[in-house]
Amino acid sequence: STFYFNYMSHTQGIKMPGYAADPSKEWAPLFTKDVVVLANIEVRKMDWGRSQMFKEYVNQGGGLVVLGGLQTLGQGNNMKYGWADFMPVMFNGPWEIVNCGNGIAFAPPAAGTLLAGIIMVRQPKVMYRHAVSAKSGAEVFLYGQNGEPLLVGMNYGRGRVVVFTGTVLG
Repeated sequence: STFYFNYMSHTQGIKMPGYAADPSKEWAPLFTKDVVVLANIEVRKMDWGRSQMFKEYVNQGGGLVVLGGLQTLGQGNNMKYGWADFMPVMFNGPWEIVNCGNGIAFAPPAAGTLLAGIIMVRQPKVMYRHAVSAKSGAEVFLYGQNGEPLLVGMNYGRGRVVVFTGTVLG
């Protein structure tokens, strides 16, 4: 099963439906999920303990998918504390989102990669992206037409983190 959080689901800091105020009770549901998707989530207001809980969730075998946007990754130093340890990309904050002009088209997936064999009938593009680079040991599953890393993954402990560096801006 999957938890899916998006930026519109919270108002002050990170509020996740179904979590109690007592940290010893609020994270139990997290460890019952296979994958957590953070879509443009601002985690800088999350306390250190909660950030470390996500790290431990992945370390123990959980899956984490992070989608780019104005409120995530290194933008505004959002994931500065603790998150960089287990992300497959190196942040370039505090202002890492770049306008891609007319857009960066996705390059065809390379043979032998996770997405090999997928045929893109219409050439997708990103209009904005996080100007980040893949960490050593990370795998780039999808590049932009000029070699920009768009979909990057890495094992962490027994789990896996995948980051889409395009944004929800277009």
